[in-house]
Amino acid sequence: MRTVRFATVVLVLAIVASSPHAQSTAASTNPGQAGQAPVPPAPDPQSQGALFRARIDAVTVDAAVSDKQGKPVLDLKAEDFLVTEDGKPQKIDTFKFISVDNGFDPDPAKYPEIHSIDDQAREAARDDVRVVVIFLDDYHVRKGNDRYVREQLGKWVANLSPRDLVAVMYPLTPIDAVSLTRNHDGTAEALQQFTGRKYDYQPRNQYESVYAYMTPQDIETLRNQVTISALESLCTYLGSLRQGRKSILYVSEGMSGTLPAAINRQAFTPPPGPTQTSVGQSVMQDRGTFLNTVQLYDWMKRVFEAATRSNTSIYTLDARGLAASEFDVSQPAVDAVTDRSVLNESMDTLRVIADETDGRAMVNSNVFKPGLDQMLADSSSYYLLGYTSTAAPRDGKFHDIRITLKRKDLVVRARKGYWAYTEEDIVRATAPSKAALPPDIVAALGAIPTPSRSRPIRSWIGMDRGADGLAVVTFVWEALPGSDGSRTPGADRVNLMAGSAAGELLFHGLVPKDALAAAPSGRVTFTAKPGLVQLRIAAQDSDGAVLDSEQRDVTVPDFTAGGPLLSTPQVFRVRTVRDVQQLAASATALPTTAREFSRTERLVIRFHAYGPANTAPAVTIRLLNPLGDPMSTLPTPATLADGTYQIDLPLAGLAAGEYVLEIAASAADSKTRTLVGFSVSS
Repeated sequence: MRTVRFATVVLVLAIVASSPHAQSTAASTNPGQAGQAPVPPAPDPQSQGALFRARIDAVTVDAAVSDKQGKPVLDLKAEDFLVTEDGKPQKIDTFKFISVDNGFDPDPAKYPEIHSIDDQAREAARDDVRVVVIFLDDYHVRKGNDRYVREQLGKWVANLSPRDLVAVMYPLTPIDAVSLTRNHDGTAEALQQFTGRKYDYQPRNQYESVYAYMTPQDIETLRNQVTISALESLCTYLGSLRQGRKSILYVSEGMSGTLPAAINRQAFTPPPGPTQTSVGQSVMQDRGTFLNTVQLYDWMKRVFEAATRSNTSIYTLDARGLAASEFDVSQPAVDAVTDRSVLNESMDTLRVIADETDGRAMVNSNVFKPGLDQMLADSSSYYLLGYTSTAAPRDGKFHDIRITLKRKDLVVRARKGYWAYTEEDIVRATAPSKAALPPDIVAALGAIPTPSRSRPIRSWIGMDRGADGLAVVTFVWEALPGSDGSRTPGADRVNLMAGSAAGELLFHGLVPKDALAAAPSGRVTFTAKPGLVQLRIAAQDSDGAVLDSEQRDVTVPDFTAGGPLLSTPQVFRVRTVRDVQQLAASATALPTTAREFSRTERLVIRFHAYGPANTAPAVTIRLLNPLGDPMSTLPTPATLADGTYQIDLPLAGLAAGEYVLEIAASAADSKTRTLVGFSVSS
């Protein structure tokens, strides 16, 4: 039975390789050859064209070498390796041995915490660190199986070395929200929130609201596509961080192309309203199980391409452990043969993903630690080889790489090959790129919420000038509604702990709630010296149980500087004249934490501006598009009795999309600005 399943997978991959999709690859902004990041050769002063071609055809591949006892071999030279591409010998241009010490180093200066994107880029590029992203595929893990995964992964992560950079990602996590960290205790705590959703089709967010109009088969097809797309994007992103090896731990129960008829017919009631045709229905209609499997592997090939190009290995972990069946008694009856077929297909996807990306599959085992430790060991000692392909293929096909050793009795483990670019890919990849957006524009747009896993609260942090050289820090939170309109899972209070980098406790306790608010919300203010402030936020239900927690680092500016200076703008949403009147009459109105608004609303923005020697700076307001280009200049803001500046911004005249409000203050030859990103829906 195992031989038959393996032959089926091989046949599927053969069909995929010959499909039209297999003849082209996705465009990349990285001009290096698929397989890994480019290895720039020595410049040729005689020909810039030759230099360009060499860079395009540069290939890097890592090789782990061990003896017969499995111990890594650390003393090899470039001349000990033989590299062939499609059977043709290649000359090794670059050679580097990468080794990561597993010992614990208590010196925090050697492995500092990550506080910014720049910190992440700098630390991830180091050869003496390992990079691991834990991809929690909640779409393909059954509730109940997640508990055992949480326990084992949490213990393993908590004991990682400071050398290890780790991030957690879900299928709906935006790629710009993936943050590597050395706070392994925090990561272990975040893993405890993992909840499987396999065969649970209750919408959790706006993106999933389309589920109501889809059959279970169509939902599974859509979930497969979302997961595969997220893995592909993650591989591409990791390739931008560094040249060396990266690892993805893919926690899943695998994917399958077809649901059994009994499961697909399980009851679901579309909501009232016009009937809609589901996205996947026309695609899946009249397709047999075999063709659905072919299509699934065709989609998965995008992940294989991205992984080989970015030198990323995917290690798969089957959350079922030792699995005897796929379906349980709580679901419609499925005959034993069909049950075993679906189970085998999903397991095979985990094996194939690991095999095609030079990872390892952790399946049919209830003990995960040995496999997890092996994943770290694979990234701890390896040789990074670079060569310039003599064939310089432009066919978009897979090209075999073989690495052998002149020394006998050694075992070498390396990637099998790479996917070549086409001429069209190279034209796109080497085209001049647009100028990079200013970092503050990127940060403002990044603050606009994107579809992701829902959280029980949303928060906002603002800073303003205080007395005696201190700054006033304001923390505001709001409970978020669930997909059905209720406040799920029931955030009722927030516990906040704030401390300075020097260890001074600034605030600790429950954030006072707003008694007049319709939904749970609250605010607290405290003073802080300029510099780093660390916040630990815990959302709790009415009984005090922790629903979610996070740690956030913010930098408090020095408001004693000469200026000009701006406080953090507070945003208020109003819909009626009465809302405006209430806002004007209230000195304690709570600013909104939202940054998504409808055209029927208007925004009121309040802030303070400070000039040198307590003078008033010149303040200008502009509306910018997502590229940072000016769209319009707003009227001079009003000044309230206490010196607060106020902007009234109607949204009715704006088209749906993203915008940035620029608030600038200037005095003499100095100028500063602060940005507020927001989106408008139709």
